[in-house]
Amino acid sequence: MNHRNGFFVLLFALTGCDSRAPAPAPATTSSASQEAMVRLGEFTLRGSVMQTSLLDAGVARDYGIERSPRRAMLLVNVRRDGDEAATSNSMRIRATSTDLRGQTHPVEMRELRIGGQLDYVGTVAIDPPDTIRFDIDVARDSGATATMRFTREFFPR
Repeated sequence: MNHRNGFFVLLFALTGCDSRAPAPAPATTSSASQEAMVRLGEFTLRGSVMQTSLLDAGVARDYGIERSPRRAMLLVNVRRDGDEAATSNSMRIRATSTDLRGQTHPVEMRELRIGGQLDYVGTVAIDPPDTIRFDIDVARDSGATATMRFTREFFPR
């Protein structure tokens, strides 16, 4: 190889070594239920999702959800700071799911009060292996709003 060709090979190799390039995002654990959390005034809201086939039979019954490897449950817990009991303040929860093909579907969320806790629950059809992005918008009567976003991978079981 002559010096001119060596120069272009070195130049080509170095163009991929920009120290300002962002580092790759860390991998996520696919078997765990990923969670998002947001504060809205004196409330903490946690959003999580899991395949309904993994739900305990009693929990599925309490939540009125069919256990299936082709359905996922989106759960939003609402807790008042310093008080694990349910709040009387209902929230307006709007959720959507988006798959890798870019198809977005609304997720109908139901308010549940079980054992003194306030939760919102909805289900989504999945086709494992699948990756779904969840967007959750929360609003209070006072006008305060918050948004949660997270992605979850689903694998055949």
